[in-house]
Amino acid sequence: MNQCPTVGEDPSMPTLVEAILNGAGRCTADLLNRQLRKQVPVEECIPDDIWRRMSREDRENTPRCRTKWVWIIDDGLPSYCRTYAGHEYTWKVGVNYVGEPLNGGHWIDE
Repeated sequence: MNQCPTVGEDPSMPTLVEAILNGAGRCTADLLNRQLRKQVPVEECIPDDIWRRMSREDRENTPRCRTKWVWIIDDGLPSYCRTYAGHEYTWKVGVNYVGEPLNGGHWIDE
């Protein structure tokens, strides 16, 4: 792409070429939802009202809180996608994150 004769004519063209090389095809919602999937720790605690009603023996034998691992889709857009979608010469190449990571959030194409 850098060999195209018009790349040097416009000051924005070299950055467009770089954005295309790094982001094209890598910034779709489908791909981001697969690549940005990860496990995170979430602390779960027994609510106060339930804890108070438990017998002393149960409280002694039951941890108040525990860490559980859940799968999420990260809501942080990779820098190469921000560059690609934010370039002045690209159009309709963006994605949006909908929802919250711990409540089923995911990427959608614009």
